[in-house]
Amino acid sequence: MNTVIALALSGDARKILNSKAAFVHMAGDAFSSLAVVIAGIAIHYTGWPYADPIVSILIGVFILFSAVGIVREASDILMEKAPKDLDLNLIASHIRSVDPVCGIHDLHLWTVGEGQTLLSCHVAFPLAAPLKRAAGL
Repeated sequence: MNTVIALALSGDARKILNSKAAFVHMAGDAFSSLAVVIAGIAIHYTGWPYADPIVSILIGVFILFSAVGIVREASDILMEKAPKDLDLNLIASHIRSVDPVCGIHDLHLWTVGEGQTLLSCHVAFPLAAPLKRAAGL
């Protein structure tokens, strides 16, 4: 059942952090179940007692590495970091290219949630007459 649930979550897991965490949890449970069964079979047929602790260590390593990635993404949101996929210089140049903008400074970009990115900046315009013309006044 864990495998079925993990497969159902796999599509959303690429873009939604909560779905990714649920997917990793279900995939980890499925992996753990399979590994424990394989270790049990190995112990039963070979009598090798180290299969169980080795599988336990592998499961722990899998959980640790998958948790680190999820915690890192969640902390980026909590710390309101700038999204990695957006280029501040490119955004600033696009804003500067809008007529009648003559300058931009204090550009800040941050993430407040999944898919929720905010931007604030100071935009400089020329004197009032050109601004009125651009605004259609």
